[in-house]
Amino acid sequence: MRPTVIRARNLGKRYRRVHEPPMLLRDMATIVSGGRRQVDEFWALRNVSFEVEQGEMLGIVGRNGSGKSTLLTLIAGTSFPDEGSVSTRGRLSVLLALGAGFNPDMTGEENIIVNAGLLGLSIPEARRRMRQIVEFAELEQVIDTKIRFYSSGMTARLGFAIAINVSPDILLVDEVLSVGDAGFQEKCFNEIRRMRAEGTTILFVSHGILSVQELCNRVLWLKDGVLERIGPADEVGWAYESYALGGDEAARAVIAERAALVLGAVPASLQTSESGPASRLDVADASRAHQLLEGFHEAEAGWRWTEARFVAELGTPPGAREHGCALRLKFWVSEHAALPPRGSAVSVSAGELVLLPLRFEHAGHHELVTRIPPQALQADTVKLSFTADTRVELPGDERELSLMVERIALVSDASGFEVGDTAYAHQLIDGLYAVENGWRWTKQRFVIDLAAHRDAATEGRTLRLNFWIPKQAFQRKKRVELSASCDGFKLARSFDRPGDQELSVHVPGKHLRQAIARFAFTVDARVELPDEDRELGVIVKRVALE
Repeated sequence: MRPTVIRARNLGKRYRRVHEPPMLLRDMATIVSGGRRQVDEFWALRNVSFEVEQGEMLGIVGRNGSGKSTLLTLIAGTSFPDEGSVSTRGRLSVLLALGAGFNPDMTGEENIIVNAGLLGLSIPEARRRMRQIVEFAELEQVIDTKIRFYSSGMTARLGFAIAINVSPDILLVDEVLSVGDAGFQEKCFNEIRRMRAEGTTILFVSHGILSVQELCNRVLWLKDGVLERIGPADEVGWAYESYALGGDEAARAVIAERAALVLGAVPASLQTSESGPASRLDVADASRAHQLLEGFHEAEAGWRWTEARFVAELGTPPGAREHGCALRLKFWVSEHAALPPRGSAVSVSAGELVLLPLRFEHAGHHELVTRIPPQALQADTVKLSFTADTRVELPGDERELSLMVERIALVSDASGFEVGDTAYAHQLIDGLYAVENGWRWTKQRFVIDLAAHRDAATEGRTLRLNFWIPKQAFQRKKRVELSASCDGFKLARSFDRPGDQELSVHVPGKHLRQAIARFAFTVDARVELPDEDRELGVIVKRVALE
């Protein structure tokens, strides 16, 4: 049993709302005749109770105004509850709002000293960590410049770099990572994954359901300031997504279909009949423990320790019987593990067919890919056997352990597709909404998996993205910037007119060495539509690696 590090009991926060009197000349009579300001009260948060264990990552979701940021400020201690209580154990690091805590008339270096001090570091310790903070934020050229001259992306990068480099026990992250280019965002998410694997407790506020489901063990859903639901990430995440899209049977059907494509099965919260094995398996999900056939131990902070040999059964994804698919294994190697001097490997077989091994050379986080040919995927399910050559002995534990595994997934072998085709929805990893007339709206950041076929690693491929920029994106700016990244590859393009667009760029082979290439896109368009509670980016129609 891990210790509880965050405990909230009947938490509530009340605010006064002031209605100002009218100030137009035609309304002055109202003021002269005794009209006064009207003041009422409302509860931004009420009767919220929950606990978070050490090493857990809790996602917090809800519509705008539901109380997510208010909850984080109460936990951080930057505001105080009007009822109930909240307590934390350990050093707290907070990233709540863009530029919060920065003095615009101080340089980046001076702000690092001040903010690190507020988070518990002495001045000498802050100076010792200065270099790694600046390098992570990629601000070497401007660190002696006043913050007021920083862009919003530079400010966000500096804030995040400080927050993660003070060795926190608890990290609170509001949705500020949508700022910045795709490469830096991916670096931030990798850092969050590393901290979670090392036992840092993290609270993560986001509107990106797939990001929350990928990163978090549990999800807390706030609705109008009240705790609506808390539970496993997949189950609560899909339930909230269904509610956000309208909550009726049509929305439920859309989300159920999307969940089946993304996870390989419909989660319990959306099931209407018994579902089979998933083709994407978060191994800590107790509802999917029947797919872990051999060599897995109890769940621990979203991961499971494995023995040297472990076996799982996954559902065959759409199109895999004709074209094959990729196997993606996400795992962590302990720094205490004994590694062979010439590098390590995880041997893999699908049924009776032996696949290419997954090779790695160091401890830490890995997400490796190998290909499965069609002949091993002719049944509804495939049994996957893994054998790792790493060994680790933990203090007080007599078991011989090997890896900590988080996810096993089968990814369809598609190098290009119309994003409105639901057969490929499981390759839309993050930041894309439901189909609308064959297109999909995106968030400001979206991620897509594409297969790198045949000789892509030697000759490279052309990345092609067909999308549409709405007129609303140009209401506050003259140009819309779009960037993309993949395994060290980066690009940036700007567009100065609305309508149909095509991004076409050559990706060198050295960035396409994996069987599946994950492309992260960032667009700085912010589109607000009538009656929409979502923050939208552009509309994407087709993506391909040709």
